[in-house]
Amino acid sequence: MSDSTGNGDLPGGQSVDSAQQDNDHGIVEPPLSDQDTRPLKPLNPLRPVDLSPEQEPVEPVDLPRATILQEAKPSKWLDRLPPSAIDETDRVRLLPRLPDPVPWRVILQMIQPGQTRIGLNVWRSLIIGRADLTAHVSPDLDMTPHQAHELGVSRQHAVLTPGNNALFLSDLESKNGTWVNGKYLPPGVRYPLSEGDQIEFGLIKLVVRTVSPLVRDGEE
Repeated sequence: MSDSTGNGDLPGGQSVDSAQQDNDHGIVEPPLSDQDTRPLKPLNPLRPVDLSPEQEPVEPVDLPRATILQEAKPSKWLDRLPPSAIDETDRVRLLPRLPDPVPWRVILQMIQPGQTRIGLNVWRSLIIGRADLTAHVSPDLDMTPHQAHELGVSRQHAVLTPGNNALFLSDLESKNGTWVNGKYLPPGVRYPLSEGDQIEFGLIKLVVRTVSPLVRDGEE
């Protein structure tokens, strides 16, 4: 009777070469006899099962390493933004330009004290009060030459604000108040001035002689 292993094959149909490859990968099989059955191979013969902590896994030599084409840092905050916020970052929003307020010309005449006339071109908000060098306060219209301190004018007493249709007077929470035509003007309330209005800042009294829009250059 001829031996089935005489052609270089092991019992069970395994060749010598394949057994040698298993040995190279750390697979140890027990010797076989006629009564023994062949043990199953592990599912992954490329990774030894009993590796020591110091031993690193053997990487297959026939698989190429991954090639990194481009490295990019992950952006965490983009994931938290809604899609609408991300899509609008490249858009330019044009806000309409508000027209400049109409400048006004007003002439105030002192009634008490004196008869001094004060002419003002009001292009923007104009503060009326008295200067205080120690507090570094310098209003646009300083009433100090008209005995403002003695007559109860506050440092920031009132404000003139130009509008499209009128020149407005407002009190700035002054200590002695602002009065128009004998009526108290509450702080923050805007009063449109008219010719002939009588104004009181504390005990200083004035009358509006003229108030009209100021014509710009090139306008008729």
